[in-house]
Amino acid sequence: MFSNESRFSLQSDSRRTFIWRAPGTHYHQENTIERHRYGGAGWLVWGGIILGSRTDLHVQSVTMTGHIYRDVILEQHVRLFRGAMGAEFLFMDDNARPHRANIVDECLQSEDITRMDWPAYSPDLNPIEHVWDMLGRRIAARQPPPTYLPELRRALLDEWCNIPQDQIDNLILSMPRRCFGQDIIFGTILPVGEGEWLQELGGNNICFPDKNDGPIEILIRAEIAGKLKTRGIRLLAFRSCCDRN
Repeated sequence: MFSNESRFSLQSDSRRTFIWRAPGTHYHQENTIERHRYGGAGWLVWGGIILGSRTDLHVQSVTMTGHIYRDVILEQHVRLFRGAMGAEFLFMDDNARPHRANIVDECLQSEDITRMDWPAYSPDLNPIEHVWDMLGRRIAARQPPPTYLPELRRALLDEWCNIPQDQIDNLILSMPRRCFGQDIIFGTILPVGEGEWLQELGGNNICFPDKNDGPIEILIRAEIAGKLKTRGIRLLAFRSCCDRN
């Protein structure tokens, strides 16, 4: 499951409005649009997508916290999909602070939910970002547009359900191409006394659990793979990161 949050405001922050203007008239009143710096009032939403299905859209007015993430997102949404899909269920969320709270880790462990590694500062390959774009376009196309928060909330819930599932599935199925386009691969290595050197690489190129026996799973940029091989480190079973989902 790919998941994430996004914010939708009554005051659109879209940059897709284009006009023709004469040279030197950039700041003329007829060529400018007033915008709120932070988008005005709105809602924070969370959703999750998998092949063939999606979660209900969760809508809230407050900032996401670790407690809300555990009690609402994990308990009321993610846990149900884990129960339906069984041990093959793999959960993806990013490294936002609420997602990495201790109470969240404890909940995932207690519910036997496997989380996909998502290294910090990695290219944003999450396909749900494109779903948020679809949702925003559908909201912007509504006539008349929402002008009050309750209207925006209803519109978000309606349009989330109206996004064709085949479009979501196509985004998920595009992951192999997207991953290879970013030159990112998963794999395993066998530790051979190179722990300190691997730790040096860990900050930017390798993500692996804290253990020193048995295979170590890594997420690594492809150009680093050659350096690992030259260090005498055995590489096993490299595959696209989307093969894990």
